[in-house]
Amino acid sequence: MPECSVELVVAWLETHPEIEIVSWDRGSTYVDGATKGAPLATQVCDRWHLLKNLGEAVESLPHSSPCPPFRPSKPTSTVRAS
Repeated sequence: MPECSVELVVAWLETHPEIEIVSWDRGSTYVDGATKGAPLATQVCDRWHLLKNLGEAVESLPHSSPCPPFRPSKPTSTVRAS
């Protein structure tokens, strides 16, 4: 679409009732347009944007010192099956 607005997305989807799945990016325009223009369609986020969102969320976590290395404790007794 040369110009993108909720109204244009709604209008386009209403003229294409065969649409069953709508994939959108991180913009709310397509989410809102799909919700109004194709309310029965399944909405999905594409994999690239999903992974980008995850990466940004992980990067926004506070940077703290790394976890200490795991050192399993020594067993205090041995249990034998009879």
